[in-house]
Amino acid sequence: MRHAIRIFYLGRRYHGFQLQKDLDTVEKRIQEALQAADYLEEGKSFLYASRTDKGVDAFQQVIALDTEKRLIFPKINMNLPEDIIAWASTPVDPDFSPRFHAISRSYLYICRHDGEDLD
Repeated sequence: MRHAIRIFYLGRRYHGFQLQKDLDTVEKRIQEALQAADYLEEGKSFLYASRTDKGVDAFQQVIALDTEKRLIFPKINMNLPEDIIAWASTPVDPDFSPRFHAISRSYLYICRHDGEDLD
């Protein structure tokens, strides 16, 4: 069964979402937590909606995970650092892709203004 899972994270400590060799990323931490909670086999992965850059936060990043087991969020979250939280899920069709089946995406960019001419 495929599940869509919503993930919150503060990205300040990470080198973006996507796996990168020898760097700490959000995807790496989620993958390790899902393996430790016995929802994901070693060497397997999950689908995700989009990637974020280094230092970027996300409130509703969506991942898709195939498992027949009942998802128990404390079991997942106890294996995640405190700045990454799995917080909601729903069963979805077996062909569901967070990337291709998204109805909408919202982004909010907050930048410091250091006297640049914004016009």
